[in-house]
Amino acid sequence: MRVPAADAHNRWHPDLEPVARVQPGDVVTLETRDGLDGQLTRESTHADCGHFDDGLAHPLTGPVFVEGAEPGDVLAVELLELDCGEFGFTCNVPGFGFLSDVFPEPYLVKWRIKDGYARSDDIPGVAIPGDPFPGVIGVAPSHELLVEIHRREDELRSRGGAVADEGPEAAIPALAAPGLRTIPPREIGGNTDVRQFVAGSTVYLPVHVPGALFSLGDLHFAQGDGETCTGR
Repeated sequence: MRVPAADAHNRWHPDLEPVARVQPGDVVTLETRDGLDGQLTRESTHADCGHFDDGLAHPLTGPVFVEGAEPGDVLAVELLELDCGEFGFTCNVPGFGFLSDVFPEPYLVKWRIKDGYARSDDIPGVAIPGDPFPGVIGVAPSHELLVEIHRREDELRSRGGAVADEGPEAAIPALAAPGLRTIPPREIGGNTDVRQFVAGSTVYLPVHVPGALFSLGDLHFAQGDGETCTGR
């Protein structure tokens, strides 16, 4: 079964309609959009790294309903093969990331991906070997867990902690506006950025709703430990 990238959402919500239904053991091909949903292209400049809408981040292909999966179960997702397109980017976003105080200016590197390597005129003489993995992989929260996570993050926000803006106007679909932003990882999985989630690995996720409602996106061609800037 193949699920096209057009079947995407950018918030976690238990009421999203499944785009596919599968049996345990089925092989499914998920086509994905890039993590910023096409806002940075071959024509983009350094300045564009500071002016995109981060509310559109992480369009996820799904959700996929897994027959027989029930709350309390564990969903095992075996990653068989991961393939990237011919263009990628690395961008330093002002004010975002662990080293934002050290690198305060926007900066963009545009990569050509071919024959298992990424190369760029912005960094001549450098070739990055590919080791693709999905930055975001997870399942839907239950309604009860959705309320609890919102409560927890609202409390953190009230104490001055770093919490993603809800940005309901950028939610896709609009039904998902009350859902969870995809930026932080949580007990549903999410934006884990575990670079060991490569082809051949198995990811285990707790099931919170019937069918699990599994989604995946934000494919990285290569990344080191931690995401100090944004690379796709």
